[in-house]
Amino acid sequence: MNDDLVAAALLGTARRTPTFDTLEPVPRGVVEQLSTDDAAASLLEAAALERAYERGGVTSTTATPPTVCDDDPRYQLPAAAVARFRDLAAANSRIIDEWLVEALGRNYRAPDELVALVLRYAKASTNNQTYRDRLVQLASIRGQWLAAQNPEWSDFTSYTLADLQVWNYGTLRERAKWLTDVRRQDPDAALEQLTKTWPQEPGPARFQLIGSLLPQLNNNDTDFLEQALDDGRQEVRTVAAAMLAKLPDSPLSQRMSDRIRDWVYFDENNALSAKVPDELDDAAIRDGIGDRSVSAANDPMTWFGRVVRATPLAVWEQLLGPPATAVTSAIDERWKLRINVGWADAAKAQHNAEWAEALLRRAGVKDTDLIKVMPADAVADWVLADPRPLLDYSTIVLDALPHPWPREFAIRALELLMQMDPVATRPDDKAFRRQLHTHALAHLPIDLLGAVRGAADRAVDGGTARRMNQIAFHLIQRKTMLEELQ
Repeated sequence: MNDDLVAAALLGTARRTPTFDTLEPVPRGVVEQLSTDDAAASLLEAAALERAYERGGVTSTTATPPTVCDDDPRYQLPAAAVARFRDLAAANSRIIDEWLVEALGRNYRAPDELVALVLRYAKASTNNQTYRDRLVQLASIRGQWLAAQNPEWSDFTSYTLADLQVWNYGTLRERAKWLTDVRRQDPDAALEQLTKTWPQEPGPARFQLIGSLLPQLNNNDTDFLEQALDDGRQEVRTVAAAMLAKLPDSPLSQRMSDRIRDWVYFDENNALSAKVPDELDDAAIRDGIGDRSVSAANDPMTWFGRVVRATPLAVWEQLLGPPATAVTSAIDERWKLRINVGWADAAKAQHNAEWAEALLRRAGVKDTDLIKVMPADAVADWVLADPRPLLDYSTIVLDALPHPWPREFAIRALELLMQMDPVATRPDDKAFRRQLHTHALAHLPIDLLGAVRGAADRAVDGGTARRMNQIAFHLIQRKTMLEELQ
């Protein structure tokens, strides 16, 4: 836009009379022929003419058509299933997860006209990565092709090892995505590329890129991670140590095992105790147990907790027996809390379901993240044997249960919903009832429809009857939607 026109517009025509001397000859000639005493109108006409002149002078260019999308051999969703998906997605229904699992399990894909809508829903789903991944899988090959044409959907494109130009010249965000994608396909090849560029990577990039190794972490990564323990950036060293601790066969895990064997002993009462050195050597500091700062220089209790957390749980089984026995062993009270917390962290890091269950059920450790490590069936058995976890950690426990619920647990859940006081005033009672009811809509076995209808008929108050009828409606809807995918 012409600078003189912009200046007149900003100051106002009452303070600055617009001049058209600097316009191109053609629009200037037209403006001069316009007869008007309204300076503001002349200004607007001049701006419009200049813009039209500029756009009219743009020459045509050529464009390369995108490559043709590969065929997708999967079955297209039936028409009834397409309509069902539109309704479920628009309502953000809880039962859409079951629909997606069933559709993908039957090797269905979204028809071409639905792909853009599926990607839009995936883009909007920022809080549920599993749901987002299933939507992208439903869009499949056509979705990948379409996402490549729209920068807003670039997150849904998947890089391959052949896309080395992205790794070599892309932004940090693009490079991190390339590393994550290629790690899924060929972990060793991705690690090789990272190893080549690692010495030249700036500190912030090293921190972000090393985190991309986590999803496919394996023993072939240990040499690289061991070198990262000497990195000049503290957060890089911390991430490297945490990753190595997830690999029981890594050199760091073996060093931690040796320290535990040196530090722990059984006292005169046959209780597990520990003697931690007053100072750390350079090797211990390199492994992330402590540092040279004043705040950490004299804290043996913290050092011990870090070593317990990074020690393979198999070492404790050698010392104390299987998890169910180990967690109930006699432990010196001075060290008991550190050991239990360290065991819990180790169970989560090493994804050891047996230790997670033992710590929750036998040691009474209050770490709800351990529930996520347990197998779904084990969670169901746990709450059937002891309902307190269901009441204390309802959301986490309900999310960890298998789908559909085991029949015995489902019947127990219906009984709880029927027994609850409809006019309960305690916030905890109301919240638990609401969560249990909401989860029942999506996870109650469909073959319990008759039992739910019977419960609705027996309900002694309108609120309970409405909840049971709502569950029955969802069971019918789930039954119908699964039939539509046959």
